Amino acid sequence: MARKPDPAEAPDLPEGLEAQLAQLRADLARMAETLATLAQSQGAALGDRLGSEAEKLRGTAEAQLASLQAQAAPKLEEARAYVKAKPLEALGFAAGAGLILGLLFGRR
Repeated sequence: MARKPDPAEAPDLPEGLEAQLAQLRADLARMAETLATLAQSQGAALGDRLGSEAEKLRGTAEAQLASLQAQAAPKLEEARAYVKAKPLEALGFAAGAGLILGLLFGRR
């Protein structure tokens, strides 16, 4: 496991080299800050773009829902008319469908 060097154990470095190391550390700290700022700005831009895509998808889904509802409305009216015209037959169909579904999905 790497250990942190003890300043007392470090060899004496020339003053120019110490200044360069200090400058390098400062440069690395500024680079880290710049990268953090860049990551935050890109994250915000990505969030905005995802939000706009979600709004587009929501609009598309709502349009498709409206289209399906428009297509289903006449069929629903046909079913209501059939039930009013032949209530016993409709009840028989419903009971038969319930029995079949109960047998298929019943617990054992």
